[in-house]
Amino acid sequence: MADLLIFQLPIYFTAIPAIMKGWIDSTLSPRFGFNPITTSAYDTGLFKGKYTMLVTIIGAPKKMCSEGRAHGDFNKHPEALTHCVFKYMGLKVIIPHIIYEVSNMLKERGTKELGKYKLQLLEL
Repeated sequence: MADLLIFQLPIYFTAIPAIMKGWIDSTLSPRFGFNPITTSAYDTGLFKGKYTMLVTIIGAPKKMCSEGRAHGDFNKHPEALTHCVFKYMGLKVIIPHIIYEVSNMLKERGTKELGKYKLQLLEL
């Protein structure tokens, strides 16, 4: 079994795509993702000692995705996923890798962002 699960997906209108939600619901189910009989969850979850990381892209600029701005603090949007799914199963959540303003990204910036992502993975 892997020690790290990376979920790489876009965030649309502050939510994960429906196909990913369906996969989570069907795959991370009772007896695999958690045990409802023993109520193993959070600190005693079945994935205790394993890690997860969310990697996502956003079309909006970073300045629009902070507290008090148009979209609010983007780091709070995926909390339902990171807390109620990942942490519930016992996974330790690593700081997400978020790439902003991808709709206007040029190749040079894309290369730079991939470099940042690679460094973050190598530092794990």
